[in-house]
Amino acid sequence: MRRKIAARMLLQGKGVREVAEAVGVSSTSVYRWKKALKAKPHPGRSPRLSQEQKKELEVILLWGQGLLGFQQTFGLCQGWPRSLKSILG
Repeated sequence: MRRKIAARMLLQGKGVREVAEAVGVSSTSVYRWKKALKAKPHPGRSPRLSQEQKKELEVILLWGQGLLGFQQTFGLCQGWPRSLKSILG
């Protein structure tokens, strides 16, 4: 919670010392938080499924295992993951 308050104060133009005193931490901590605010976001791993495949998966999950040729059951059967992989690529 202190980081969020400090971030808001920094974005409002408050000084590091002023923020540190207000939230009860050292100036060093506020400097680190300020540096983290400026850091560019890490995009992460690229998705394995295309948008089209995601839509197909959504339909399959909403309609159930019957679309894959399995009897409707409440649990997942052994072939379910392999069948999805063969459909989605």
